[in-house]
Amino acid sequence: MAKKRRTELDIDTSMAPPPEEEAEPAPVEEPSPADEEKRGEPEPERKINYLKLSIIIGLVVLVVALMGAIGFILLSKSSTEPEQEIKKEKPAPIKKPAPRKPVKRHVKIPELYQFSPFLIRVGKGEREALVQLDFAVEMSGVAVRKEIDRNLVLIRENIYFLLNSLSLETFTDKKKRRKMAVDVAIILNRSIQSGAVTKTLITGLTIF
Repeated sequence: MAKKRRTELDIDTSMAPPPEEEAEPAPVEEPSPADEEKRGEPEPERKINYLKLSIIIGLVVLVVALMGAIGFILLSKSSTEPEQEIKKEKPAPIKKPAPRKPVKRHVKIPELYQFSPFLIRVGKGEREALVQLDFAVEMSGVAVRKEIDRNLVLIRENIYFLLNSLSLETFTDKKKRRKMAVDVAIILNRSIQSGAVTKTLITGLTIF
């Protein structure tokens, strides 16, 4: 015989698990009369302790003041320290060089002998003119002056003889005047033995 298939309807009910029992609700506790009295009474107001509050405020103010004082001291120290460093780092004063003493230069002033003017007539005919000549001579020493004074008449005659022999062009031309001054010095040195005439200086020349 063929086996009969088991369907859901054929399942044995005895094999099914028993139904779970429902849990009983917890019993509600009723408030006691003491709790109800507490709820009905108003909560007591909190009392403010002004003494403690003033002490706390005073402490806060004191702490703030101390912090401010400490900060001020630190700032003042930090500001003064750089100034002290700057003062320490000042460069040493530069030593000025001592002023130099002026060097004394001994300038030797030559001895001069000034002759009285010479008046000479030069040239001939239309070229004739009257010349006034002033000159001085440089000497090697004071002794030359004394010797010129002793022989002045002879020296002037020799100089006059030289000047009278010159042409008018000699007095007007610059180069010829220089040669004339050299010739005058030569004549003077012939008459001097204690020294010499070093230079002849023409100090004045007038042609009439």
